[in-house]
Amino acid sequence: MKPCRRKFLSGVGTSVVSISSLSYLISKEPNNTVSNQIRIIGHRGCSATEVDNSMEGIKCAINSGANGVEIDVRNTKDNKLILSHDPYIITDNDLFIFENSELDEIQQNSSEQIVLFEDALDLISNEENFDIHVDLKSPEKITDIVSKIEDYNLSNRVMLQSWNTSNFEPISHKNIKKALVSYYPSTTLIEKASKHNIDAVIPHYTSQNLSHYAKYSNKKGIECGYWAINDTKMDVLLGIDTSPNFIITNRPKEAVSYLNNHQI
Repeated sequence: MKPCRRKFLSGVGTSVVSISSLSYLISKEPNNTVSNQIRIIGHRGCSATEVDNSMEGIKCAINSGANGVEIDVRNTKDNKLILSHDPYIITDNDLFIFENSELDEIQQNSSEQIVLFEDALDLISNEENFDIHVDLKSPEKITDIVSKIEDYNLSNRVMLQSWNTSNFEPISHKNIKKALVSYYPSTTLIEKASKHNIDAVIPHYTSQNLSHYAKYSNKKGIECGYWAINDTKMDVLLGIDTSPNFIITNRPKEAVSYLNNHQI
């Protein structure tokens, strides 16, 4: 398809925030290095109501008034970039691992539509001020992924997400945002992001108040977002009230509605 060119607190050890670290964070005030405006990102589209990583899910995120969408990108055996969180599909008779299967074979055996990365970009490129978070499920293909993003002139609207800083090395010279994902909101995560010139940290959301963590991250000049705020409307409200820079949620419509009716 021809490109359309428009424009997550308890425990000990280094992987969790200690009580002393928490006290340090609370004692510090942010310096407003990073904008405090909360952005709503649809998790795999609108996963509470639509199929993950589907065109309908992306459209739902757009129509909800969200600021962007998070999608998972994988590679097939014949080097096609597709949207999928899981690395395989299971049919009545077989299991198809994407990296070992060609696109036609996957499409013929999947009960759901397989969305090409370029088709998702084509749709999103027509939406102004709508961001794309790309979760690198096939990080070895990051160069191809970035090349496709550049084909659509979307580099300034994309944030690449990975659990490992080394996955970003092949595109370290590219002017494209990067985010480090983790299960824990540790100070170590923020320090690692700072050391490796990562733009954002995305720890997993918990029900505890993590607003001071977000403030500390911002003090370091690093954005903080929480994933994945999935289950209930209350999860969404609690997540927003921690005042991160963005949340990745299965319920973007509820999050947008809450923000529109409350002063954060």
